[in-house]
Amino acid sequence: MSGEIPFDHARAAEDPRPVGDAALVPPLSDVDLKLLAVFVTVVRCGGFALAQNALNVSPSTISIHISNLEIRVGAKLCKRGRSGFQLTPEGAEVFEAAKSLFAHIEEYRARIAGINGLLLGEINVGVIDNMVEHPTFRLDAAIAAFKRSARDVKVNVTVAPPNNLEQMILDGQLHMAISFFPRRLTRFLYEPMFSAQMELCCGRDHPLFEIDDADITPAHVAAAEHAQRGYVTLEQMQPLHRRFRFTASSPSIEGLAYLILSGGYLGFLSSVYARRWIERGQMRVIRPDLFSYRSDYLLAYNKTAPETRAFRLMLQYLRTEAHVP
Repeated sequence: MSGEIPFDHARAAEDPRPVGDAALVPPLSDVDLKLLAVFVTVVRCGGFALAQNALNVSPSTISIHISNLEIRVGAKLCKRGRSGFQLTPEGAEVFEAAKSLFAHIEEYRARIAGINGLLLGEINVGVIDNMVEHPTFRLDAAIAAFKRSARDVKVNVTVAPPNNLEQMILDGQLHMAISFFPRRLTRFLYEPMFSAQMELCCGRDHPLFEIDDADITPAHVAAAEHAQRGYVTLEQMQPLHRRFRFTASSPSIEGLAYLILSGGYLGFLSSVYARRWIERGQMRVIRPDLFSYRSDYLLAYNKTAPETRAFRLMLQYLRTEAHVP
């Protein structure tokens, strides 16, 4: 005899427990889902202390949950301490797997509800700030139409800069976002929604405010201090604007408005957004013949993410509202 123990096929068929390496990975349970949800929230918040409000528990309780998850997974998921919160390579892998898991669970719930003619779940839409000012593209109208068709779906709207919106789509926190996107990611699909006229503006206390356009040269504009959108690099700007002297920045349009109104900086705002201050005599447009341009606003979404009926419905209503130049 060879000394090998014969494999009992009949017994294996009766015993559903995994054999070999598969036995090292425990089946998912409700406890696992809870621990994974805590872990995902901690990662998205950037640490235990920052996640306590979102989870409504103490950091010590969060620590216990993460330790229990690490035991379940069999790996250290994050480093926490004086140096701050940081994912390990294994933690990053679990985070990506958990995001995918929860996305597919939500898709499953939505599809099962659809069998019975129901629309359930959530739809998460991101937008750049002050888009509400646009005269023709009405996100509120798209939301209203969506709610008439899907009254049981929770609608969440997040306002953030373009780079944050992109990351939230990648993380599965947003289904879609509408913004000016200075770069194009290969994982996204983009659709045009509307465009805006961008004007170079200055505040009432700026030295150029009282000078006629005919007397303002490109050299005057290039010598002035400018406020920059924090999410746009020099390479992503209009070629003529790259020579400007940027000494201030803001990741939000409202922040740019404050800088321009201070009288210390020139900066670009949409004509619709700047109109209120122009009408009050607090701002003016500088040389629109040279520096004005059109900016395209796009709808972006992850082309590999699961598409629920709610997603497709919201997409339909956003397309209806789109005004493509």
